[in-house]
Amino acid sequence: MEHSSRFTLSRCQIRRIRAFTLIELLAVMAIILVLAGLILGTASHAQYKSSLSRATTEIQGLNASIENYKVDNGVYPENGDTDKVNPQRDFDPTVGDLYKKASAYLYQELSGLHIPVGGTSTNTKGYFTFQPNQLGIMTGAPGGVTAPTPTSPYMYITDPFGFSYGYSTAYLNAVSTASASTTPAATPAPGNGYNPTFDLWSTAGYSPTSGKGTPTSGPSASPNAIYSNLWIKNW
Repeated sequence: MEHSSRFTLSRCQIRRIRAFTLIELLAVMAIILVLAGLILGTASHAQYKSSLSRATTEIQGLNASIENYKVDNGVYPENGDTDKVNPQRDFDPTVGDLYKKASAYLYQELSGLHIPVGGTSTNTKGYFTFQPNQLGIMTGAPGGVTAPTPTSPYMYITDPFGFSYGYSTAYLNAVSTASASTTPAATPAPGNGYNPTFDLWSTAGYSPTSGKGTPTSGPSASPNAIYSNLWIKNW
């Protein structure tokens, strides 16, 4: 009987020796959390780099399509909405529908799908084949259109980060206005864009109101210069 008691005590001692302490369990959990964070951070960075690469490729394709459009039509895709977007001033793609309206017009012209408000579809020559993941749907479209479809002009072109691509003819419009002016010295107003043809860019996921916030460093103290330095652009 005495021998059995000693044997039982010995097994309990062995069990205590083999068991993990609370501190050891917490240490293991902490190590697992750190490793998981590193893996997720690496995966997120790789995904962001992939999106940057895709945006660069898409901008090159869109840029070529716009130039082909110019060859056929004699003008670049331009209307009142594309003239309003100024990449030197409008660096937040989520403010209102400024970006989206210009991008929607570019989609119409490059896809060849034109649907007047209240009218029917008229297919014209297409210059770029858009994939579903490259398009977004505008809400509150004008003209009482409440249910846009993939062939509607209220689809807009999105970048891999989920924002509308920026498309501007503000500089081009300023050049045209200056050319038509009776004042020989008339020149485009500064700050109306970068290219005398058109500006096309992705904000690379940066937005003061959603997505990536304000960069912590940049080439100057000007917020738009800090942002545009990180954009993927055609200038």
